[in-house]
Amino acid sequence: MTVAPAKQDCLILALKTTSTDFLSSRIGYNLRVYPGGKYVSNSELQVATQNISLVMDGVERKFWTESGLVNSQSQANPFDFMIVSTGSILLYPFDVHTNTYNITAYEGSNTSLPIPICLQFKNIVENFQVTVTPRYLNDAHATLAMTVQVARNTTTRLFSVFTGLLMWVLGVSVTRFAIDAMSDPRKQIEGPVMGVCIAMLFALPALRNTQPNIPPIGVLSDVYAFFWAELSIIFTGLTQIILYGIRKARESQRAARRLERDVAAAAAGGGADAELGGSGTRRSFWRRRGRNQKDDEEEMDDGNAANAMDIWGGDAPAIDVGG
Repeated sequence: MTVAPAKQDCLILALKTTSTDFLSSRIGYNLRVYPGGKYVSNSELQVATQNISLVMDGVERKFWTESGLVNSQSQANPFDFMIVSTGSILLYPFDVHTNTYNITAYEGSNTSLPIPICLQFKNIVENFQVTVTPRYLNDAHATLAMTVQVARNTTTRLFSVFTGLLMWVLGVSVTRFAIDAMSDPRKQIEGPVMGVCIAMLFALPALRNTQPNIPPIGVLSDVYAFFWAELSIIFTGLTQIILYGIRKARESQRAARRLERDVAAAAAGGGADAELGGSGTRRSFWRRRGRNQKDDEEEMDDGNAANAMDIWGGDAPAIDVGG
Protein backbone atom coordinates (compact mmCIF):
# COMPACT_ATOMS: atom_id res chain seq x y z
CA MET A 1 0.00 0.00 0.00
CA THR A 2 1.38 3.43 -1.00
CA VAL A 3 0.07 6.83 0.07
CA ALA A 4 1.70 9.92 -1.43
CA PRO A 5 0.86 13.50 -2.40
CA ALA A 6 0.51 14.48 -6.03
CA LYS A 7 4.23 15.31 -6.27
CA GLN A 8 6.91 12.80 -5.30
CA ASP A 9 9.05 15.47 -3.58
CA CYS A 10 8.63 13.95 -0.15
CA LEU A 11 10.12 11.98 2.70
CA ILE A 12 9.39 8.32 2.00
CA LEU A 13 8.41 6.19 5.01
CA ALA A 14 8.53 2.43 4.40
CA LEU A 15 6.44 1.07 7.28
CA LYS A 16 5.90 -2.62 8.09
CA THR A 17 4.04 -4.39 10.86
CA THR A 18 6.49 -6.91 12.30
CA SER A 19 4.99 -8.31 15.50
CA THR A 20 1.94 -8.39 17.75
CA ASP A 21 1.88 -8.60 21.54
CA PHE A 22 -1.78 -8.40 22.46
CA LEU A 23 -1.13 -9.55 26.03
CA SER A 24 0.56 -6.20 26.59
CA SER A 25 -1.64 -4.42 23.99
CA ARG A 26 1.19 -3.50 21.64
CA ILE A 27 1.85 -3.74 17.92
CA GLY A 28 5.42 -3.68 16.59
CA TYR A 29 6.52 -1.79 13.49
CA ASN A 30 9.65 -1.39 11.41
CA LEU A 31 10.20 2.00 9.77
CA ARG A 32 12.74 2.88 7.09
CA VAL A 33 13.17 6.54 6.21
CA TYR A 34 14.70 7.81 2.99
CA PRO A 35 14.28 10.99 0.91
CA GLY A 36 12.65 11.33 -2.48
CA GLY A 37 12.37 13.90 -5.26
CA LYS A 38 14.06 17.22 -4.59
CA TYR A 39 15.05 16.09 -1.08
CA VAL A 40 17.62 13.60 -2.36
CA SER A 41 21.02 14.70 -3.56
CA ASN A 42 22.08 11.32 -4.91
CA SER A 43 19.33 9.02 -6.17
CA GLU A 44 21.61 5.98 -6.21
CA LEU A 45 22.87 6.43 -2.66
CA GLN A 46 19.60 7.98 -1.40
CA VAL A 47 21.43 10.81 0.38
CA ALA A 48 19.25 13.65 1.69
CA THR A 49 20.04 17.23 0.71
CA GLN A 50 19.42 18.47 4.23
CA ASN A 51 18.86 17.37 7.79
CA ILE A 52 15.44 15.94 8.58
CA SER A 53 13.37 15.68 11.77
CA LEU A 54 10.53 13.25 12.19
CA VAL A 55 7.98 13.50 15.01
CA MET A 56 5.95 10.40 15.85
CA ASP A 57 3.27 10.87 18.52
CA GLY A 58 5.28 13.59 20.20
CA VAL A 59 8.63 11.75 20.04
CA GLU A 60 11.17 13.53 17.85
CA ARG A 61 13.71 11.59 15.79
CA LYS A 62 16.47 13.43 13.89
CA PHE A 63 18.02 12.03 10.72
CA TRP A 64 21.20 13.81 9.69
CA THR A 65 22.80 13.55 6.29
CA GLU A 66 26.27 12.88 7.73
CA SER A 67 25.17 10.19 10.22
CA GLY A 68 22.16 8.34 11.50
CA LEU A 69 19.48 6.60 9.45
CA VAL A 70 19.65 8.89 6.44
CA ASN A 71 23.29 8.79 5.38
CA SER A 72 25.64 7.94 2.58
CA GLN A 73 24.85 4.20 2.65
CA SER A 74 22.90 2.47 -0.12
CA GLN A 75 19.68 2.88 1.83
CA ALA A 76 18.43 4.27 5.11
CA ASN A 77 18.88 2.11 8.20
CA PRO A 78 15.49 0.92 9.61
CA PHE A 79 14.40 1.16 13.24
CA ASP A 80 11.72 -0.66 15.25
CA PHE A 81 9.10 0.78 17.58
CA MET A 82 5.97 -0.31 19.43
CA ILE A 83 2.58 1.44 19.54
CA VAL A 84 -0.05 0.79 22.22
CA SER A 85 -3.24 -0.68 20.80
CA THR A 86 -6.83 -0.93 21.98
CA GLY A 87 -8.75 -4.20 21.87
CA SER A 88 -9.43 -7.29 23.97
CA ILE A 89 -7.86 -10.71 23.42
CA LEU A 90 -10.82 -12.21 25.31
CA LEU A 91 -12.78 -12.04 22.05
CA TYR A 92 -10.44 -14.48 20.28
CA PRO A 93 -10.73 -15.34 17.40
CA PHE A 94 -12.90 -12.31 16.62
CA ASP A 95 -10.76 -9.75 18.46
CA VAL A 96 -9.82 -6.51 16.68
CA HIS A 97 -6.95 -4.26 17.81
CA THR A 98 -6.57 -0.64 16.76
CA ASN A 99 -3.96 2.05 17.23
CA THR A 100 -3.76 5.61 15.92
CA TYR A 101 -0.73 7.88 15.72
CA ASN A 102 0.49 10.97 13.84
CA ILE A 103 3.73 11.47 11.92
CA THR A 104 5.14 14.91 11.07
CA ALA A 105 8.31 15.73 9.09
CA TYR A 106 10.20 19.02 8.75
CA GLU A 107 13.64 20.33 7.77
CA GLY A 108 16.32 20.30 10.44
CA SER A 109 14.88 21.69 13.64
CA ASN A 110 12.69 24.27 11.97
CA THR A 111 9.06 23.25 12.35
CA SER A 112 8.02 26.05 9.97
CA LEU A 113 9.61 24.15 7.05
CA PRO A 114 7.46 21.03 6.68
CA ILE A 115 8.39 18.14 4.42
CA PRO A 116 5.64 16.19 2.63
CA ILE A 117 5.34 12.53 3.64
CA CYS A 118 4.91 9.53 1.35
CA LEU A 119 3.89 6.28 3.02
CA GLN A 120 4.63 2.75 1.86
CA PHE A 121 2.93 0.16 4.06
CA LYS A 122 3.36 -3.61 4.21
CA ASN A 123 2.22 -6.34 6.61
CA ILE A 124 4.58 -9.26 7.29
CA VAL A 125 2.82 -10.73 10.35
CA GLU A 126 1.37 -14.17 9.66
CA ASN A 127 -2.23 -15.10 10.50
CA PHE A 128 -3.31 -11.46 10.77
CA GLN A 129 -4.93 -9.03 8.40
CA VAL A 130 -3.96 -5.38 8.77
CA THR A 131 -6.02 -2.44 7.54
CA VAL A 132 -4.43 1.02 7.37
CA THR A 133 -6.48 4.21 7.10
CA PRO A 134 -4.12 7.17 6.52
CA ARG A 135 -5.11 10.80 6.01
CA TYR A 136 -3.22 14.09 5.73
CA LEU A 137 -3.94 16.70 8.37
CA ASN A 138 -2.65 19.75 6.43
CA ASP A 139 -2.29 20.98 2.90
CA ALA A 140 1.47 20.61 2.98
CA HIS A 141 1.04 16.83 3.46
CA ALA A 142 3.64 17.06 6.22
CA THR A 143 1.45 15.51 8.92
CA LEU A 144 0.01 12.06 8.39
CA ALA A 145 -2.57 10.55 10.74
CA MET A 146 -2.63 6.75 10.63
CA THR A 147 -5.22 4.35 12.00
CA VAL A 148 -4.04 0.73 11.94
CA GLN A 149 -6.51 -2.09 12.57
CA VAL A 150 -5.21 -5.62 13.20
CA ALA A 151 -7.50 -8.67 13.23
CA ARG A 152 -7.23 -12.43 12.80
CA ASN A 153 -7.41 -13.46 9.18
CA THR A 154 -10.23 -15.55 7.76
CA THR A 155 -8.24 -18.79 7.88
CA THR A 156 -7.56 -18.41 11.60
CA ARG A 157 -11.21 -17.68 12.37
CA LEU A 158 -12.51 -20.62 10.34
CA PHE A 159 -9.98 -23.01 11.89
CA SER A 160 -10.89 -21.84 15.40
CA VAL A 161 -14.60 -22.35 14.77
CA PHE A 162 -13.94 -25.79 13.26
CA THR A 163 -11.85 -26.75 16.32
CA GLY A 164 -14.71 -25.69 18.59
CA LEU A 165 -17.19 -27.82 16.65
CA LEU A 166 -14.80 -30.77 16.79
CA MET A 167 -14.52 -30.46 20.58
CA TRP A 168 -18.32 -30.44 20.84
CA VAL A 169 -18.56 -33.59 18.71
CA LEU A 170 -15.94 -35.39 20.79
CA GLY A 171 -17.55 -34.37 24.09
CA VAL A 172 -21.05 -35.41 23.02
CA SER A 173 -19.79 -38.70 21.54
CA VAL A 174 -17.94 -39.72 24.70
CA THR A 175 -20.90 -38.76 26.88
CA ARG A 176 -23.34 -40.72 24.69
CA PHE A 177 -21.06 -43.76 24.73
CA ALA A 178 -20.86 -43.64 28.52
CA ILE A 179 -24.62 -43.16 28.94
CA ASP A 180 -25.28 -46.23 26.79
CA ALA A 181 -22.93 -48.27 28.97
CA MET A 182 -24.45 -47.04 32.23
CA SER A 183 -28.12 -47.25 31.25
CA ASP A 184 -28.04 -50.96 30.29
CA PRO A 185 -27.94 -53.14 33.47
CA ARG A 186 -26.58 -56.08 31.48
CA LYS A 187 -23.40 -54.18 30.58
CA GLN A 188 -20.45 -53.93 32.90
CA ILE A 189 -18.46 -50.71 33.38
CA GLU A 190 -14.85 -51.74 33.04
CA GLY A 191 -11.49 -49.95 32.96
CA PRO A 192 -11.33 -49.39 29.16
CA VAL A 193 -14.67 -47.57 29.22
CA MET A 194 -13.47 -45.20 31.94
CA GLY A 195 -10.11 -44.85 30.18
CA VAL A 196 -11.81 -43.20 27.19
CA CYS A 197 -13.07 -40.35 29.37
CA ILE A 198 -9.75 -39.91 31.13
CA ALA A 199 -7.81 -39.86 27.85
CA MET A 200 -10.21 -37.37 26.28
CA LEU A 201 -9.95 -35.14 29.34
CA PHE A 202 -6.25 -34.58 28.61
CA ALA A 203 -6.58 -34.63 24.81
CA LEU A 204 -8.95 -31.65 24.56
CA PRO A 205 -6.43 -29.07 25.94
CA ALA A 206 -3.91 -30.18 23.33
CA LEU A 207 -6.56 -29.82 20.63
CA ARG A 208 -7.42 -26.34 21.90
CA ASN A 209 -3.80 -25.21 21.68
CA THR A 210 -3.62 -26.07 17.97
CA GLN A 211 -5.51 -22.83 17.23
CA PRO A 212 -3.09 -20.22 15.80
CA ASN A 213 -1.80 -17.64 18.31
CA ILE A 214 -4.48 -18.50 20.85
CA PRO A 215 -4.16 -16.62 24.19
CA PRO A 216 -4.29 -18.37 27.60
CA ILE A 217 -7.48 -20.14 28.69
CA GLY A 218 -10.51 -17.90 29.16
CA VAL A 219 -11.17 -16.46 25.71
CA LEU A 220 -14.39 -16.56 23.68
CA SER A 221 -13.55 -19.80 21.87
CA ASP A 222 -13.20 -21.53 25.26
CA VAL A 223 -16.60 -20.28 26.39
CA TYR A 224 -18.54 -21.61 23.41
CA ALA A 225 -16.68 -24.94 23.05
CA PHE A 226 -13.77 -26.00 25.26
CA PHE A 227 -15.32 -25.45 28.70
CA TRP A 228 -18.56 -27.30 27.86
CA ALA A 229 -16.76 -30.27 26.31
CA GLU A 230 -14.46 -30.59 29.32
CA LEU A 231 -17.33 -30.34 31.83
CA SER A 232 -19.38 -33.01 30.07
CA ILE A 233 -16.44 -35.41 30.02
CA ILE A 234 -15.55 -34.71 33.67
CA PHE A 235 -19.14 -35.37 34.78
CA THR A 236 -19.35 -38.55 32.72
CA GLY A 237 -16.00 -39.86 34.00
CA LEU A 238 -16.85 -39.20 37.65
CA THR A 239 -20.22 -40.93 37.26
CA GLN A 240 -18.54 -44.00 35.77
CA ILE A 241 -15.98 -44.15 38.57
CA ILE A 242 -18.72 -43.93 41.21
CA LEU A 243 -20.78 -46.68 39.57
CA TYR A 244 -17.70 -48.85 39.18
CA GLY A 245 -16.94 -48.48 42.90
CA ILE A 246 -20.53 -49.32 43.84
CA ARG A 247 -20.51 -52.45 41.67
CA LYS A 248 -17.23 -53.68 43.11
CA ALA A 249 -18.52 -53.15 46.66
CA ARG A 250 -21.67 -55.13 45.92
CA GLU A 251 -19.67 -57.91 44.31
CA SER A 252 -17.58 -58.16 47.47
CA GLN A 253 -20.74 -58.36 49.57
CA ARG A 254 -22.19 -61.10 47.35
CA ALA A 255 -18.97 -63.09 47.57
CA ALA A 256 -19.05 -62.84 51.36
CA ARG A 257 -22.68 -63.98 51.50
CA ARG A 258 -21.93 -66.87 49.15
CA LEU A 259 -19.10 -68.00 51.36
CA GLU A 260 -21.37 -67.86 54.40
CA ARG A 261 -24.05 -69.94 52.61
CA ASP A 262 -21.51 -72.52 51.53
CA VAL A 263 -20.18 -72.88 55.05
CA ALA A 264 -23.69 -73.10 56.54
CA ALA A 265 -24.84 -75.61 53.94
CA ALA A 266 -21.77 -77.75 54.46
CA ALA A 267 -22.31 -77.76 58.22
CA ALA A 268 -26.04 -78.54 57.95
CA GLY A 269 -25.77 -81.30 55.37
CA GLY A 270 -22.56 -82.85 56.56
CA GLY A 271 -24.21 -85.72 58.46
CA ALA A 272 -26.60 -86.78 55.68
CA ASP A 273 -23.92 -86.60 53.03
CA ALA A 274 -21.59 -88.71 55.14
CA GLU A 275 -24.14 -91.57 55.11
CA LEU A 276 -24.18 -91.49 51.26
CA GLY A 277 -20.41 -91.74 51.03
CA GLY A 278 -17.98 -89.65 49.05
CA SER A 279 -19.98 -89.63 45.81
CA GLY A 280 -23.08 -88.35 47.57
CA THR A 281 -21.08 -85.60 49.20
CA ARG A 282 -19.73 -84.42 45.84
CA ARG A 283 -23.18 -84.45 44.22
CA SER A 284 -24.63 -82.48 47.14
CA PHE A 285 -21.81 -79.95 46.90
CA TRP A 286 -22.31 -79.29 43.19
CA ARG A 287 -26.08 -79.02 43.63
CA ARG A 288 -25.55 -76.35 46.29
CA ARG A 289 -22.92 -74.67 44.12
CA GLY A 290 -25.37 -74.48 41.20
CA ARG A 291 -28.10 -72.99 43.37
CA ASN A 292 -25.73 -70.42 44.82
CA GLN A 293 -24.48 -69.42 41.38
CA LYS A 294 -28.02 -68.89 40.13
CA ASP A 295 -28.80 -66.79 43.20
CA ASP A 296 -25.67 -64.70 42.55
CA GLU A 297 -26.70 -64.05 38.94
CA GLU A 298 -30.13 -62.90 40.06
CA GLU A 299 -28.61 -60.61 42.69
CA MET A 300 -26.18 -59.15 40.11
CA ASP A 301 -29.02 -58.34 37.70
CA ASP A 302 -31.01 -56.76 40.52
CA GLY A 303 -27.97 -54.78 41.66
CA ASN A 304 -27.19 -53.45 38.16
CA ALA A 305 -30.82 -52.47 37.70
CA ALA A 306 -30.70 -50.66 41.06
CA ASN A 307 -27.57 -48.78 39.96
CA ALA A 308 -29.25 -47.60 36.80
CA MET A 309 -32.36 -46.53 38.71
CA ASP A 310 -30.20 -44.58 41.19
CA ILE A 311 -28.46 -42.69 38.39
CA TRP A 312 -31.34 -42.15 35.96
CA GLY A 313 -34.14 -41.59 38.47
CA GLY A 314 -35.95 -44.90 38.12
CA ASP A 315 -36.25 -44.85 34.32
CA ALA A 316 -34.02 -47.87 33.65
CA PRO A 317 -35.60 -50.39 31.25
CA ALA A 318 -37.06 -53.63 32.66
CA ILE A 319 -34.84 -56.66 32.07
CA ASP A 320 -36.10 -60.19 31.61
CA VAL A 321 -33.74 -62.12 33.88
CA GLY A 322 -35.15 -65.44 32.89
CA GLY A 323 -34.05 -64.96 29.24
